[in-house]
Amino acid sequence: MKFELPLDWDESNTWHSGGHGITRTEVEQAARNDHEIFRLPGGGHDEDRYLLRGTTDGGRRIIVIFAYPVFVRHDWGVQELDMARPITAYDNPRKE
Repeated sequence: MKFELPLDWDESNTWHSGGHGITRTEVEQAARNDHEIFRLPGGGHDEDRYLLRGTTDGGRRIIVIFAYPVFVRHDWGVQELDMARPITAYDNPRKE
């Protein structure tokens, strides 16, 4: 399966993933490489949340939680973008 959506990055989600020792590059590699995606049950968010389980180019197995679609609020209303926003990422604790 290929992940074809662009990822929406800013200082906040880059910092949050980095806090778990996962780089932006590793998240992008896991999204590009073979992976599995699971929709997470609701949680009161405007956007749907998903779990991506993938592997970096270096073989590191990681989990990425992301939101899709991305909503941007403006003075004139809300704009929906066909992008995925990483929320956090961490090492996959599951041993396979």
